[in-house]
Amino acid sequence: MKMLESLNLADLRELSHRRDLDADEWTVVLLEWRRRELRARAPVTMMLERWLHAAKDKSYERFREMHRLFRPWVGQEAEAEACWQWWTEEGLARPAPAASRRAPANEPAWHIIARPSERNNRTARGLRDESAMHRCGYVVGDTHGLSLAARHALLDRFFTEPLPAFIKSEFGDEYGAPWSEKRLRRMASMLEYNIERFRRHDPARFGASVEAWQCDLDYLRARYHDGWFPFPWPRVAVAEALDVLEFEMA
Repeated sequence: MKMLESLNLADLRELSHRRDLDADEWTVVLLEWRRRELRARAPVTMMLERWLHAAKDKSYERFREMHRLFRPWVGQEAEAEACWQWWTEEGLARPAPAASRRAPANEPAWHIIARPSERNNRTARGLRDESAMHRCGYVVGDTHGLSLAARHALLDRFFTEPLPAFIKSEFGDEYGAPWSEKRLRRMASMLEYNIERFRRHDPARFGASVEAWQCDLDYLRARYHDGWFPFPWPRVAVAEALDVLEFEMA
């Protein structure tokens, strides 16, 4: 294997997506991630799972030692034990993982909540009035919004899996491939746009939605961006949004 110290981040990221590495090679890749202090939770978890699948001798003690190198980024002892049980007792019957710890393969189809609008216009920033995330079921708010866990599960799936065919026909290649910088940029831009737009439009009505979008933006950053992609993350502070809300309601 090529010396990893000489690889730039993009090359290391590409190597980390390969499926043909053996356990020793995955060990080298993981230790290089640790040396560089790359802390994106989902990719590290994905590589830990692939390393375990490739290992001939599946020792919990060895797995726990490797998992410990990446704490607290991927969780503590309880998370290590849960991952071990999932990946060995249930996971080994599955194909090699395409993402981090996920539900079984019989996951239901995408839940489509709206028909394509006749005019899905673009904003000045190149975004559309109705996003592909919304078309796939992403909704916030006190009345009809998804729970925090459901939103994060949907965002995980939206980023890591191929999107429904109608998304390609309606949006073209705007969202790129699974796990790509292009898709994460688009998701982050849509959340940032919603925060900036609705926190000034009607703060009394949309305050809960703004907080949910900010929470989800922070979630995507911690789980998929930091230590994984080099592009600058949208900077929309919760405190700033709440200050606007308090000022306009006073």
